[in-house]
Amino acid sequence: PSQAPTNTPEISPTKSPVVTPKPTGTPTSTPTSSPTNSPATPEPTSEPTTPNPTRAPMPDPTSGPTPTDSETTFVSNVLDAGSLVTHVGCNEEFSTRGHAAVDKTTEKFFCNKSGLTAPGIIVSPSHGLLSVATSLRIYAQNNCDQCDPVSYILEGRQDQSSSWSVISEGDLLWDSTERNARGLPVSSTYPSGDSSLNFVEPHFPGKIALEYKLTFPATRGTDELLVQFSELELPGKLFHPTIPLQDIGNNGDPPELFPLGQCQGDCDHDKECQDGLACMQRANYEAVVGCAGGDFDQHTDYCYGRPHADYLWLMGDEGVPASAFPLQKCDGDCDNDGECADGLKCFQREEYEMVPGCDDTGVMKKDYCYDPNPNPYPGPGPTQQPTTKNPTQIPVTPSPTSPPPTAHPTTSLPTKAQPTTYQPTTGKPTPSNDPTSAPTERPTPAPTN
Repeated sequence: PSQAPTNTPEISPTKSPVVTPKPTGTPTSTPTSSPTNSPATPEPTSEPTTPNPTRAPMPDPTSGPTPTDSETTFVSNVLDAGSLVTHVGCNEEFSTRGHAAVDKTTEKFFCNKSGLTAPGIIVSPSHGLLSVATSLRIYAQNNCDQCDPVSYILEGRQDQSSSWSVISEGDLLWDSTERNARGLPVSSTYPSGDSSLNFVEPHFPGKIALEYKLTFPATRGTDELLVQFSELELPGKLFHPTIPLQDIGNNGDPPELFPLGQCQGDCDHDKECQDGLACMQRANYEAVVGCAGGDFDQHTDYCYGRPHADYLWLMGDEGVPASAFPLQKCDGDCDNDGECADGLKCFQREEYEMVPGCDDTGVMKKDYCYDPNPNPYPGPGPTQQPTTKNPTQIPVTPSPTSPPPTAHPTTSLPTKAQPTTYQPTTGKPTPSNDPTSAPTERPTPAPTN
């Protein structure tokens, strides 16, 4: 009897305190994992940190500086009223009204021909921006139809030290000899001139230029000593540079900066520029499209981006890269019509021939896709809005069709109502009582009377 009580209490208390880790393990694991995993990792890290801040701010900063279309403005005249106007081929003492050529009024410019060269003017816009003129508007002056110019040569250059390059030349085909009174304001837009005035307007593909030279080889009167017009407009696009030129490397050195970004130099060829950019070779302070500066830098070549969709641009060659084909309008190099998008054709060139509907001269001997049936005025959008929406939908469709059938008569009355409406037009007196009650309230009687 004495052994039984001794064994029981000895084993029991000894194992009980030794197994103490059991209670400790349970509480330790539960509180540790719960607060650490739950609040710290999933909620704060994944939700607030990644989706919200990363997605929201990114589009704005990225899309702002990248596209060059946002830096292009369509204007009724790339020549501003403050432009410097210098006459050429005119007798000095009789040609003192250069400012009237681009003053936004019908105050006339006149030139007494010197006979030494074709008379005209050189215009240097005061805004100092590169531009592309896509047409020429000449407004008639007040009193001498024989003094109207009937042919023109328009040239451009990107700086004063460069030679002139012909943009367009041809005849000025006036519709009438009607005169414009002097001193009237000229109200025009990019797509259309002032319809209250008499003007002539040839259209053409443009070239990028800073200054323009316009001469008139012939006037309506073959022996006329004067050439006169009241206002000159060059509708087109102005480029607003926002990125400063940076000369950061040369010949691929330092290598970490190549390929170069937009407005960066010195590049030797397109492969030293990032994808989508080209290397502009410069000889004498030429302005770089889309870039600010350059006056300090005579020969450095810079990478630049396509200014707008109608600017000739090499996208690939012989189907490479495949992502660029079929080529879009003004894209090159195409070898046949099949390499152009639907409705476009491949314009084959020998040298720098102008591609219809496209700006600038592109790369020599390269061929570009063009639209053989272009919009008569390749404008930004003003032409499309009024032409399509307003006239087509409002007057044509709802007015005649919807009122008669829409009222509940659609089932039975239209069959009777339509014959009664059309027969009275033949002159029978009977129906005139019927239509007078309903149709007469609409504009039917007004046009008939």
